[in-house]
Amino acid sequence: MNMNGPTNHQSSEDTVKGMYKLKKAFEIPDDIAVVKCMYKVKPLPSGIGSSSSANPRDGFAASLSNGQEHVANSTVSVKGQSRKAASSPEIKMGKNKASETSAISSEASSLESDNAVKSLEERQLEIIKKLEKLRDVIIAIHSSSIMSLGVGPCEPCPLPNFSDVVINADPRSPPYSVIFFKSMFSKFCGYNVSITTHLHSSYKKNLPPNLDIFNSPANDKTAFNITLIWRNLDHNCELMMSPIHQTPIRGEANVCRFFSRLLPQNCPLNYDTLDLESLVRVEDLIDCTIKGTFTLDFLEENLRQAQPYVLGEMSLADLLYFSEATTLLLRSQKGINSYPNIAAWIKNCQSMSDLNVFKL
Repeated sequence: MNMNGPTNHQSSEDTVKGMYKLKKAFEIPDDIAVVKCMYKVKPLPSGIGSSSSANPRDGFAASLSNGQEHVANSTVSVKGQSRKAASSPEIKMGKNKASETSAISSEASSLESDNAVKSLEERQLEIIKKLEKLRDVIIAIHSSSIMSLGVGPCEPCPLPNFSDVVINADPRSPPYSVIFFKSMFSKFCGYNVSITTHLHSSYKKNLPPNLDIFNSPANDKTAFNITLIWRNLDHNCELMMSPIHQTPIRGEANVCRFFSRLLPQNCPLNYDTLDLESLVRVEDLIDCTIKGTFTLDFLEENLRQAQPYVLGEMSLADLLYFSEATTLLLRSQKGINSYPNIAAWIKNCQSMSDLNVFKL
């Protein structure tokens, strides 16, 4: 079989003769006519195509090597010049000037920040002074309103424009403050307030025996009646006078504020006659009962610093604390003798009312 390519049995000479041949893709003429409309190109470096070089490629390689050496020498010279320039005093002076400029700019920025802080402090001091003036004005207005009301001898207290008040209360936390207000109405207003209790049909448990102290019959001097209904509640009590014209007053603290405003101006329990400082102190103590942070240890420590009452004199905080402390003491296994300050305080509170929960 004849083949165009070489075989294993052919020699090297036969291999050369037996290779297939390719036709030329195109013929390059010997004389190439240069078009005159083309742009001219600068001549190549000397040595390429010169008569001294037998091979043009050799001349081109030589020119390239010369060019590389020239570039390398120029690079070395530039590096040497840069090193010399860097070590020159003029460059050093420039660097010193740049460092001085950066230091001056940093000092200027620090001065600007200090000035901003100073201006902020001045504005804050001005605001504090304005607030102090506003506080003095409010205290003056409050004290003048109290003086205009007059705290003198007990004047006849006008009868309320209602005859019955309904209070829904939970037997687990009885509102003992209601009994305090019954005594205050009799002492400062000169009229009696009766209390009648009822058990709601939704309450299926037996009532504690100590709730009998809430029953108080009516008489000829009865101004209005408080109907106390025992039932399950999420909060300890709520007051209602007219379901058509009002919403319930929820919470024993708000019930105490309502009853205190019915007392005359000379009564220390009147909520509206408190000065600003006393009002803030009373509200801070009342918040402990609202937030549920009241404890017997807290009351014992507070009474160690203030006697005979929580704030030194009778206030709404004593009425609310009496309800909370009585409920906790009746549930506690320690007993009232474990808290000597609370025992003395309860004795003082019971002497101000008809309460006799603890025999002291």
